[in-house]
Formats: sequence, structure tokens, C-alpha cells
Amino acid sequence: MHQIERTELERFFELSLAIGTSLHAQENARFFLSKLVESTSLTFAGLWLRSPSGAYQLEFAYPEQADHTSAVVSEDHSTPKTLEDRPFFTKVLSKKTEEEPFVYSAHLGKGAYGYFQLPVFSFVQIFEADREQPFELNSMQELSKLIVKFGISMDACMVHARLREQQQLVSQVQGQLEKSVAQYSDLFENMSDSLVILNKTDHIEKTNRSAQALLDIAANKSGTAPSRYKLTNFIHPDDRDKFEYFLQKLLDFESDRNFRCRILTSGQLERYVTFNSTLIRDINGHRAGSRHIVRDITSQYAYENRLSQLNTQLSALVANLQAAILFEDTERKTLLVNRVFCELFKIPYAPEDLIGVDATILLQEVALQHTEPEAFQNWTSQTLKAGVLSTDQKFTMPDGQILCFDAIPVHSGTEHLGLLWQCHDITARETAKTRLQESEERYRGILENMELGLLELNEQGLITRAFDRFCTMLGYEESELTGRKPEDIFVASPEIYRDELYRAERAASEAVIYEQQFMRKDGSTIWAIVSSTPILDRRGQLKGYIGIHYDITERKQLEERLQAAKNRAEKAIQAERQFLANMSHEIRTPMNAVIGMTHLLLNTQPTPEQRDYLDSLKFSADSLLSLIDNILDLSKIEASQLSLESSPFSLRRILNNLKQSFQLKVKDKPVSVNLDLDEQIDRQLIGDPTRLSQVFTNLLGNAIKFTSRGTIGIKALLIKRTDTHMSLQFTVFDTGIGIAKEKLELIFQNFKQADSDITRKYGGTGLGLSIVKQLVELMGGKIWVESEPGKGTAFIFNLSMPMSEQSDEGQEATPIGQAVHQGLLRSLWVLLVEDNPMNQKLASHILKDWGCHFMIANDGEEALEKTRQQHFDIILMDIHMPKLDGCQATAQIRAEEGNPNQHSLIIGLTAAALLDEKQRAIEAGMNEFITKPFSPAALSKLILNSLQLSHSTSKKQLAMNTEHDNSQAPVKVDLTYLHEFSGGDENFVKEIVETFIQEAPENIAKLSEGLIQEDWDTVYRMAHQLKPNYMMLGMSAQQETALSIEKIAKTAPAKDQIDQQINQLVTDTEKAIPLLREKLSKLQA
Repeated sequence: MHQIERTELERFFELSLAIGTSLHAQENARFFLSKLVESTSLTFAGLWLRSPSGAYQLEFAYPEQADHTSAVVSEDHSTPKTLEDRPFFTKVLSKKTEEEPFVYSAHLGKGAYGYFQLPVFSFVQIFEADREQPFELNSMQELSKLIVKFGISMDACMVHARLREQQQLVSQVQGQLEKSVAQYSDLFENMSDSLVILNKTDHIEKTNRSAQALLDIAANKSGTAPSRYKLTNFIHPDDRDKFEYFLQKLLDFESDRNFRCRILTSGQLERYVTFNSTLIRDINGHRAGSRHIVRDITSQYAYENRLSQLNTQLSALVANLQAAILFEDTERKTLLVNRVFCELFKIPYAPEDLIGVDATILLQEVALQHTEPEAFQNWTSQTLKAGVLSTDQKFTMPDGQILCFDAIPVHSGTEHLGLLWQCHDITARETAKTRLQESEERYRGILENMELGLLELNEQGLITRAFDRFCTMLGYEESELTGRKPEDIFVASPEIYRDELYRAERAASEAVIYEQQFMRKDGSTIWAIVSSTPILDRRGQLKGYIGIHYDITERKQLEERLQAAKNRAEKAIQAERQFLANMSHEIRTPMNAVIGMTHLLLNTQPTPEQRDYLDSLKFSADSLLSLIDNILDLSKIEASQLSLESSPFSLRRILNNLKQSFQLKVKDKPVSVNLDLDEQIDRQLIGDPTRLSQVFTNLLGNAIKFTSRGTIGIKALLIKRTDTHMSLQFTVFDTGIGIAKEKLELIFQNFKQADSDITRKYGGTGLGLSIVKQLVELMGGKIWVESEPGKGTAFIFNLSMPMSEQSDEGQEATPIGQAVHQGLLRSLWVLLVEDNPMNQKLASHILKDWGCHFMIANDGEEALEKTRQQHFDIILMDIHMPKLDGCQATAQIRAEEGNPNQHSLIIGLTAAALLDEKQRAIEAGMNEFITKPFSPAALSKLILNSLQLSHSTSKKQLAMNTEHDNSQAPVKVDLTYLHEFSGGDENFVKEIVETFIQEAPENIAKLSEGLIQEDWDTVYRMAHQLKPNYMMLGMSAQQETALSIEKIAKTAPAKDQIDQQINQLVTDTEKAIPLLREKLSKLQA
């Protein structure tokens, strides 16, 4: 530095005054650096500042340098490194050099250089040109102090500049913030998503319009929702616990910010939403609330569900496809592959593991498994390049497997989505095709040599080819047939040409087979079976027909002879059946008189000798009648004309009646009759009780016949029971002579017995067991026999029978109360139509014995005349009569308007017992049918049952006819049931009787009052209450009357329909009370 006159102190003082003259950094630096140069001998002074990159750049200089902005010193330069340890240093550059310590020396040149450290990574450089000595240490020290102050002032300038910038930035930010707040407020209110702000108690504090619309709540102008709204109250009850757990996790961990659930609006509308939630904290970091963006995804949820269903269906479809599937996108990434693909090409990965894999790799793996990999790769490459559909590409695998590949481009509109590779294993199809071709070749020659005539027609029905055998069959040359229609040449009856009739079926790809008569060229006719089949092309379009013709002329001739023989056989069978019917009628007619007169004679108190004669006569007549019945039953069965009834019946009653009946038959033999009935058979069964009784009767009859001493009996065992059926096993056994093992197979055959000696010794025709077997099988069962000679025989059969709802207590069901039976019969008017004098006499005696009013007509014409003159309750109509038979007479009575007997009960009487005879009678209009000979009891039961079911006899008429007789009939009281029910408890019996005596007068008084007032509810209740009382006291007739009243009262009847029955019941009850008092006195004695 050069010396001036002023002292060193003054110079530095002036320099100190030049520091901090401006808060502007550039002005402050320029002023100080200029003063420093101007007041000293310095040539240059500069301020170097460190940039953010770490390098030092000449920021300010005096005098200013044109290139100072490009003057840069690296942070690794020795000068800043030296200044890290020293506040300043000086050096002299005596020659032009590029030595490192001399910063900016290339520009400044030779002279003395000085460097001063400044805070914040900067330094000041001074230079005096041509100076050969370093600057003095004292001057450097003093100058260092000033430069430090200068550095502090520059820092102040920098701080000032930053403050100014920050103020500007604050102003700018504040403006942007105000703009953002306005934008946010607008966004808050108008955003499509719902925004809900909760306070720390999870009550809604602020909402936007979308949230208010979503939740269906109202808010004030500021958007604040009433604090009564709590967000959890809007959550669906099923999702509420999970939502509260979500809020708790958000509070505890600020995790799980997203949640999906259902909400219920104020109007209880269910919506699906997602929550995107964040916590709101105060300045102290404490929770102040939470912010929730709620998005309505109801439509999205429905779409996702539908998409999920479609994905599931697609996955199931792909998984179950028999074809191997690979779908790649436009970038050749695998999007879809199924299990069949992995299994077929032995790829050891699951289909889902291959998603995203380069399809090129997978197709290369497929190619390596082919017999000719190059051919497969060439095809795939060409297909990818062409980008078009390629199908039915067949490749053979090393094991002989044949695969068919398809490449299908997939587009969505005009957008190409990818390529679907599809592969089918067609080994079986190709093998079958090859075999078919071989078969066609093999059988073509066979057909040419077979006796089958082949004919090919086009779709218009014109002959295109006639094979040799067909030409030989009809005697034509092929050239004579080609181009013509069959019906124009050789069809015998073109108007009924069946090939034309079946044209629609063949057009629908259906083969048809029919018989057709053809005319040969020589004029003779033949018959042929024609199998006509449509010929279709690969697209299923009809191209023509092929007909196979087989000559059946000989078979047709044989069929005609067989039909003639069949017609003769049917006429013979019809003649046989007519003969049986006539014989049955001719035999039964006198048998009716024989058996009927025997019954009448037995009722005339004959002498013991006369009774023996009559018993023998009755036995012979019954045996002959049984033989006739067996022959007729066998005829019905063999002609499939025997039908089974289906009605409820009591098995217990049937078996008990059989036991009693056969006990009477063996009363003179040392033979007992046993019955073992399973107690579990507690319901009535549904079936044909008559035919079942016939089976048991035949088997028990055999047992009596072959058992001279010992036991016969029936066992009935329940094997299985369902809700509707019982499976039963019946055994009819005896301890008689038994049957040899080798004879067991014969006994069920027609007219067969175990030994010819049996017929001579015991009699019989050999039909009974045959009929039994066929009846059991007709009822759906199976019968077999177990026997040992000398020890006895057991016939066993199984039946499965439907159950009735009614319990089986084994009591005889009566159609009408027993007390009114005789009175009813005595009140009846009967017309007996019978041409046989003996049968007239027999029937007249029966009707007289019953006390009936009756008239006799000798034939149908006389009967028709009498029915026009007066009403009859019952008409007993013989069927076979001269002039006008019973069926014709019945049909005319039913058809005549105004005939008083148009709806009367008509019962047919005939000695012909065939099924078609009964069918003819029913079709003519008869209500019932009975076969001669019949017993008085059988006829009585039929009449009584028919009267109950007949609509021709009104309830009013029955009441009028029986009024007088019922009023005079004695009242019967029987306490047997009550004793059995109580188990012998006399006190219980007395209590029941006393209760009835006390309550019955009041009940019948209410019943009478109900009749007077026509209060049918009271009538119904009183009858219903009295009915079980009558049953317990053994008053069966009164029980039946109460039941009838109960049923009629339900229909709100006219008073005259029910008054007679109620009055009768009241009278009977009044008569019963003294009888009950008498029985009660005996019980108390």
C-alpha cells in the first residue's frame, strides 16, 4: 500500500466511515471497495462469495471487471482452504504464473496479493500491481479489522435483503392464501364428495351441501349442522361397531384412514359409502376433531357386485371349459389361463401364478411338446403377424394325441384387446372319423351284397342313385329310375305314400321307419320296411335322403295268416266266455232256488234227520257253487278282467269273522282255530276286503280239509310301517298231513294237486291255490309254501297296503243304526222283477219275512209299466229275461222323464258272474249288483248299505218311513264297554252313569230348544256333546242318531229335515234314564 501524508489512523478511520453507508449490498460493497482502492495504493479489491454449489464466485469488484460474473474458484482451492486456519495472508507474484494460491492472477498479473477471511464462507481479495514485497503485517492486521466490520455490514445487508424478500413473499403468500381460502370454501361447498367435520365428541360440526344431501339433514347458513347429529347414528346398525372401531384406530394410531360401510339417511334410505378420514389437532397437538370425505358408492357397489358375479361366472366358465385357454394382451402379457391348459401341456404352475407372464414363453413351452415344434411356432408367428382369425389347426403330439388350435383376435369396437389361444383334444373325434371312414369303406361292399335295397334321393325327392339290390328287388334298371320320383314309378298307392308323409320329420334331421307297398315292373306287389334318413352337409343343410329297403313280403303274408288265426282264437275265447256265462246262468238259476229253499227249510224247525239231510244238501250246493265261482274267477283272471276294489276295511274284523266261521265248521272235529294278530296293526287298511277274505277262506278251507286233528290258524305280522303304508306278512298254517318237497312246485298250478290220491280221498279241483296265488300277485304280493310231510303246512304271503286314517278296533261298522234296521226294511216298497217262478217264490219269502211291501213283475216290459204307476224304494231287477231284459228296462226307467222311479235304487240280480256282465249292468244305470245264489243276509246288507249311499231316498223319506217303528223300538243300554274301559273300576262306572243322569235332561232340553229356535249352532254343540256319552253307555243307535244330527246341523238345514231325528233322540234319552237308574242301583248294591 502506498504512503500518503495523512496518518495511518486517519486513513483507516475514513475507510471505517465508508462501511455500512447503505443497506443495499451492492451499493455498500461498491462504496467500501472503491474507498479502499482510492485511499491506498491498491490496484484492485474484490469480494468473493460462496455459492450454494460450494464454489466461490467474484460477486463485487473495484474497479468493476467485465468478466467478474464468470470468475469462479473451486471450494477445494488452496486459498479458501488456507483462510480456514488464518484470518489473512499475503503473497507476491513476481512473474506470470498459474500458481494455485493466486486467485484471479491470470487477469490481474504480477504484484502483491492479499486475502482476508470473512464469516459465512466468503473472503476479500486485494491486489497492488508491480509490488515486489508482500503487504506489511501491521497494515494487514488493521485492514483485517475493517474488512471484518465490512463483512458484518454485508451480512446486515443480506439480512435486510432477505427480510424484504420475506415481506414480499409473505404478502404474496397472504394473497395466495386468501385466494386459496376462497377457492377451498367454494370447493368445500361444491365438491361432489361429501365432507363432514366432527368435533372431539364425534358430533357433526360442519358439512358441505353434498353431505347434507347424502345424510338428508339440514344445516344453517354457515354450514354448521346441529350438534344433536352424531355421525355414528347414521351408520347402518350392522356396521356401527366396525365404524366405531375404525374411529378408535384413527384416534390411537392415525392408521386405517379408509373405511367402507353402509349408512341410513334420516329417511332410512340405505346407501353404501367410503370414508377417507384424518384427525384434526389443536396447536398443542391434542385431538380437536376429525375430517371425513364421504363418497357415495352405492352405484359402484352394485356394479362391483355385478362385476364380481360376472367374474365368478367367467372364472367358473373358464375353469370348467374342456378346452385349454390362453389369453394374451397387446403387449403379449398373459391375462387369462385355465387349469386344462396347465394340465394338457404339463406346466407345473397354478393358472393364477401365470397371470402377467410373457405369453411367448408359454407358447414356446407348448411348441416343445409337439412332434414338429417348428410348424407350431411358424403358425403362431404368422397368426400374430396377420392378426386375423385362424381355426382348426391340427398338430400331433409325440404320444399320438391330436390337438386342434384356434387363434381368435379379441376386439372391443375398433380397439384390439389381445389374442385368445384355444386348444381342444380331438384325438377321439379324429380316431372315430378315421374308423368311420374305414367302416364306410368296409360296409359299402357289405351293403352291396346284402339283401337291402339302397335308394338315394335329392332334396326335391328325385332319385339320384339306385343300388343294384334295389333294382333287382323291383326289376328295374338304374337308368329307368334316375331323375324320377318314387311315387311316379313303383309306389303301389301314391295317395298314401308314407315317404311323403314323413318329409317334415326328415327335413328336421329325424330318421323315420315305416312299411310301404311297392309295385314291381312286372306288375306284382311286394312289401318293404323303409328306413329313410336325411343327408346333411357340414353346415346342417339338407342335401337329400337315403332309403334302405328290406323285402318283408313273406313276413306280411305270415302276419296275415297269424291275424286270421288270432281272429279265430278271439272268437273261440269269446265263445268260451259266452259259454261260461250261459253255463253260470243256467247252473246258478236252479242253484239259487236250491240254496234259497234250503235256507228257508232250515228256518222251519226241521227234525234232526231232516236237518242232516238239509245240511248235506246245503254242503253239496255250496261245494258246487264254490266250484263254479273258482272257474269263473280263473276265467276273469286269465282274461285280465278281474279288478280290485279300493276301500277302507277292518283287518281285525275280517280275521275275527273268519275265525268264528271256521270254528263252526270244525266244531265236530278235534281241531282248534287260532288267530295271532299283531297289536301294531292298529289302523284300517285300504284294499279289496272281499278278495282278501277269499284268499284266507281258500287257504283255511285247505287247512281244514287236510287236518284231521290239531290246529289251524292265521298269523298277521307287521314287518314295516311308513306314514302311508303297512308291509304285512300273513301265515295260514295247519298241523295236517303236509306236502312232500318235490310236490311243492305243483300245488299253485291249475287243476293240479300234490297227489292223485288226494283228489279221491279229500276231493277238490286243484283251482283254489292257483286262484289264491294269482289274487295275491294281483294285490302286489308274493306267496310261497313251507311244508313237511306229517307235520303240517304253512302258506306265507306278503302284502304292502295303504293305511286309512281310521283306527281299527275290529267293530262292525253299521251303515244305519242297528235299532232302525228292521223298521227300515218293514217300511220299504220293493218291486221284484224276476221271470223264474222258483226265484220269485224264494225272493217273495225273504221279503215277506222282512215285512216289506212288494210287487212282482214277470219281465222287463211289465216292470216298466209298474214303475210308471207308483214309486218303489227298491227295484230288484233280474238281468236275463225274455222280451225286455233287465239292463234295457233299467236304461228306459232312467231315461223316462216323469217316471216316479227314475232315481230309485235298482239292484241287479243275475246268475252270470262275469265282470263284463256287472259292467253292463252298471252302465245301464243299476246302482248295485248281486250274483245268484245269494243269502238273505247278503241281500239285506247290500240293501241297507245302498240305502245309506243312495241319493234317491231322501233323509226326510227315511225319517218318515222309520218314525213309527223307531218310536216303538226299545232303548238298549249296555255298560260292557264302560266296564272294559275303566279296567273294572266300579266307582268310575258309577260316576259316569250318575253324571249322564244329572246332565242329560238339561242337554236334551237345550237340543229341543235349539230346534224350536232353529239355532243350529246349539243343536250341533249339544249333539256333539251327547254323542260320546251314548257311545260309552252302549247306546249305539242313539250315537248314530246324534252323529247324523251333528252332520245335518252343520249345513243349516230346513227344520223339517232334522226335527224327526231330534224328537226321536229326546224320546230315547228320556227312556234310557230309568234304565240307567236301575243299573246304577245294582252297581251300588
